[in-house]
Amino acid sequence: MILWNKNPIFQRLIQSNNRRLPAVLRMKRLFFCFCCLLAVLESIPFQSLGQQLLKEYGVSYLREPSRKLTIKDVQHSNQFRPLKSTFFSFGKDTSNHWLRFEVENRGLFSKEIIVEIVQPYLDSTVFYIADNQGNILKKVAEGWKTQYKNRSYPHRNFVAKSIVPPAQRLVYYVRIYKKYMHVTGEIKAWEGNTFVQKENTESGLMGLFMGFLLTNFIISVLLLTISKDRLYAYYALYILFSGLSTLMITGYFFTYYQQGFWGITGTEAKTLPLLFGQLSLLFFIKNYVLPNYRLTGFIKYIWYLALSLQGILLILINLLFLVERHSWPIPNALLLFITFSFFLPVLTGFYLILLSLVHKIEPQAAKTYLLGIFPMLLYSIFSYLRNLDFFPNHWLLGNEVRNLCFGFDILVLMIGLGYRYKALRDEKDKQKRLAYENQLKLWQEKERISRDLHDNVGSQLTIVSSGLDNALYLAEQNQLSSNNLESINQNVREAVQSLRDTIWVTHQENLRVVDLKIRIQHYLQKAFLDTTATKVYFNCTAEATELSSAQALNTFRIIQEAVQNIQKYACATIINVEINQKGRILYVKIEDNGIGFSLKDIDFTEHYGLQNMQKRAQELKGQLSLQAGSIQGTVVSLMLPLDNPN
Repeated sequence: MILWNKNPIFQRLIQSNNRRLPAVLRMKRLFFCFCCLLAVLESIPFQSLGQQLLKEYGVSYLREPSRKLTIKDVQHSNQFRPLKSTFFSFGKDTSNHWLRFEVENRGLFSKEIIVEIVQPYLDSTVFYIADNQGNILKKVAEGWKTQYKNRSYPHRNFVAKSIVPPAQRLVYYVRIYKKYMHVTGEIKAWEGNTFVQKENTESGLMGLFMGFLLTNFIISVLLLTISKDRLYAYYALYILFSGLSTLMITGYFFTYYQQGFWGITGTEAKTLPLLFGQLSLLFFIKNYVLPNYRLTGFIKYIWYLALSLQGILLILINLLFLVERHSWPIPNALLLFITFSFFLPVLTGFYLILLSLVHKIEPQAAKTYLLGIFPMLLYSIFSYLRNLDFFPNHWLLGNEVRNLCFGFDILVLMIGLGYRYKALRDEKDKQKRLAYENQLKLWQEKERISRDLHDNVGSQLTIVSSGLDNALYLAEQNQLSSNNLESINQNVREAVQSLRDTIWVTHQENLRVVDLKIRIQHYLQKAFLDTTATKVYFNCTAEATELSSAQALNTFRIIQEAVQNIQKYACATIINVEINQKGRILYVKIEDNGIGFSLKDIDFTEHYGLQNMQKRAQELKGQLSLQAGSIQGTVVSLMLPLDNPN
């Protein structure tokens, strides 16, 4: 643990920048806890279960290439050499491999000893149990083809039971044989009661591990059902096939596929879930770290080569039963090809991750995957080096730790996928909210344009229509004058100008007050062009302030309505229009010195113009106030908050 903390690489891996995603930070803390757990376990003096008896007496090893020695020859052989540990790795050959050890009972009562070879796929395993004089007391010969019911002890591994009498010593010889493939495994010896306890413990741990995988599998299927994202399908398949591979490699439920199926031998059946698990993982990596990324060039060829080799492997696995039936030799080149075909998808997956990191396509997803796979990668590297005898076996390289590393990988990926699902859901909700807001804004804009056309252009065209009806009547009576036509013409020009004002505003997303000022000046000049008795003053001090199209249009219409009311009813000689800004509020004031009116005598429900002005102010979240008297004129004031653009 001290060495890990002083390692700068480990420090950089564990310590994360606080600005990164919380999900990645939490998973790095989870990885730190995982490493601390292993470090604490490493500091505890611990003997691997089943090794105490063998370490006390030692295990010797003899390699027999001829495969012709009898048990008597082996008993008298002086070629045995000490085995470094109870774990054995004999390489790929067709030799017999002999193990020898002794067990002495120093007690007063008989002792039951159970010897276990932890490797369920050996072609042949023979136990010889001899007494002090070299007499063979018991022989147990089994192989992976031996039915459970025909075994001396029905178990997934090869087990031999014996009774050691008091003050006696027994010598055990175990012959191991496996064709073609690398011979690895472990020999363990137990006392009868501890073996039962071990079985219960192993079954409980495996059940807990499978329950964990099943939980994550169900969660991934639920996420697949909800999101319809095939990434979760690949993840679910990866969990499913990896769980099956773990069960089959350790020999669980071997009796159900011992005879083989679909032309695949029982000993090679365990390769199928490993093969499909690799394919699922490869598709998962591509969709996880390179979503919507089109593979081109070199990586495209590597991708299709890895997929093609997996298909070829599937065919080769189906043909291995012919090799077994006819005892054909397997060329080393073919074995090398099979090994390369298994490793290429792994290398391709890491290349995809590197591509995602370098091009910053999904760097957080790539880092999450690397974080989850890191313990399993270390376990695989050290296991491979152990198999090559670079260092002796250690309990940290056992099946339980392998399952722990795999479970950590599944957990980290599930956390990453959970946050990914949450991010995608939040993004989808955001898009829905934006779409709804855009629809609402479009509806409001349509309503505003419709109302503006109705209130201004529509009313003016109604006047034009009435004027034309009146002109037709006067024409029939021969009383039509040029004044009547001029009035109609004036109303048409006003309607056209109102339509232009509406079009001007709707074509602008954002305007400044100076644009509104120019429009108001133009309107005031036209409105009082033929009037010399009325003086109009216009002052604007907030020209740089930005307005939305709704703010500009409604402000213009309020000023327009107020000026029209002055023209119709006030008989004013002075009109003052002011626009200024204080803070984030725009103030608009229209005042005159004409004939006022009493607010108490006004029924606003009968004055559509005043209602319209009030409604426009409310739409802008503003306030419209009216000050009037029977003598001093009228003041219309508008307070418009600029933080509510609508």
